[in-house]
Formats: sequence, structure tokens, C-alpha cells
Amino acid sequence: MITSKLFIKNLPLILLILSSCGQTNSNTSKTTNVSKIEIKATFDVPTLIGKNIDEVRKILGNPSDNEIEPSRQQMKMNLDTWDNSFEIDGQTLLVSFNPQNRKVFDFFIETNDPSGSTSDYSDLLKVCNVDENNSNYIIEAVPTIKDNSKFTGIKIKLK
Repeated sequence: MITSKLFIKNLPLILLILSSCGQTNSNTSKTTNVSKIEIKATFDVPTLIGKNIDEVRKILGNPSDNEIEPSRQQMKMNLDTWDNSFEIDGQTLLVSFNPQNRKVFDFFIETNDPSGSTSDYSDLLKVCNVDENNSNYIIEAVPTIKDNSKFTGIKIKLK
């Protein structure tokens, strides 16, 4: 009981001491040691621009899709769009191409946020090594269905 009364009596002093721990003198400059996680380019999309799907596969490796090409029957229907997914370091890049002429026309990268959406897609730009001011492509943020202020990922459309 004496110990708890002594503690309660000295509580303001204890709090004052604890609150001053780690504070710098007002005459010294304050620095913060908050380190940001640096996002590296997993996919170098600018180097893929102008390449057909076969050249993209040589660079990125085998697609993770079960069917990397349309079937003969599908090709007879003159499909003009097919996709291949490439996975590297936990990220997936979806490459859309025309299976008739093999030309790639866009890339899509989704957020890897567990919620499936993000309000800031700047990390996705870094993952693909792209910026919004390049004249070779257009960046299109893909909004979620429920909330237009959040995005599922970005599409990089070739001009």
C-alpha cells in the first residue's frame, strides 16, 4: 500500500520525466530517422514498348496463364484481344495483345494491397518504371466499382 501511495504521489513527476525523454535541446536541430521503403521497378515497361508479345515473353519469361494463346477455334472467330499474366516478386503484370498480329497494346498492374484497392497509385508507377508525363504511353488509373476515389490498379496504354 505504501508503494502504491508513493507511486501515485510521484506520478506527475514520473510523467514529466518520461515526457522529456528523447527530446532534444531547443538549440539543436531536430532530425527524423523515418526511413521510407524504396519501391524498385519490378517491370521495366518502357523497354517493353514497341515489342510484340513473343518478344515480351522472351524478356519476362513464361506467362502464368493456363492458356497463353487462344485456341484454333477462338482464332477462327478473329479475336483481337488476348492477355498474358507475368508474375515477378509478388506483382502481376497483365499484357494485352492482338493474337492475330501479335502487337501489344496495353499493360495493367493491380495493387497488391490486401483490400484490393488503393487511393495512391504512385507506387504502381514505380513498380512499372513509368511516369505520367511520357509521350509514348498514357497512364489510366482504373477506379474501383464502389468508390471512384480508389483504384484497383493502373493501365499503361500505348499510343
